[in-house]
Amino acid sequence: GGLAPRTILHHHALISAMLQDAVEWGYIPYNPASRIKPPKVEVKEAKHYDLIQTLDLLLALEDQSIKYKLLVSLELLTGLRAGEITGLEWGDFDYEKKTITISRASQYVPGQGIITKSPKNPTSIRTIALPDCLMPLIWEYEEWQVNLEDKMGDLWHYSGRIFTKQNGEPMFPNTPSCWFPGFLKSHNLPPLNFHGLRHTNASILIGEGLDIKSVSERLGHSKTSTTLNIYIHLLSVVDRNSANILEKLFGTY
Repeated sequence: GGLAPRTILHHHALISAMLQDAVEWGYIPYNPASRIKPPKVEVKEAKHYDLIQTLDLLLALEDQSIKYKLLVSLELLTGLRAGEITGLEWGDFDYEKKTITISRASQYVPGQGIITKSPKNPTSIRTIALPDCLMPLIWEYEEWQVNLEDKMGDLWHYSGRIFTKQNGEPMFPNTPSCWFPGFLKSHNLPPLNFHGLRHTNASILIGEGLDIKSVSERLGHSKTSTTLNIYIHLLSVVDRNSANILEKLFGTY
């Protein structure tokens, strides 16, 4: 079926950058890729849950283990990338300020195993505030993990990570994505991939009127325009809210 337009766009950008280096180094007179028009990429609406579906999801979590209850709740209420959430360590929490700092990401590389790398871009290194409702889950899970460590004894491999395998080693970065669809299906919830929780977080914040710049900073996007491109379909909702506010203020005049 051929490559998707976005994949072709990425390939074009990479090849163009390589050829531009060749031009600057004097190997070729011009960049032939500059004469090729890359395909237009259709901006698709990011799949996410609405507020009612999100509340149903939170209710369904009540029968899950504390590990997955915290994993999903933390993802939903912070909007972290999967690699960022599996790369979190206990030292990243500030219990007094109720914040979490994202400074690394976890990634699986064939032949190397799980590695730790820097987040996607410099602006992805960030500290974000946590809602109060997350704190009891964090405390409960921390106590649960300490008990697990005691139970495992010499078999426990301390990694400092929040989310781990049964023996304390870092959780595989793709574990949340593999587990989540089955959980939704077992509770008759609409299909959504784990990354969709990140979109749900952003969609709810935008729908409630939080400005794009603040949403972009929480998500760790390098540019506000990236946030706008992904969630532009929600701006009509915000605009309607603005119109309703103006109607309330001036509609009787």
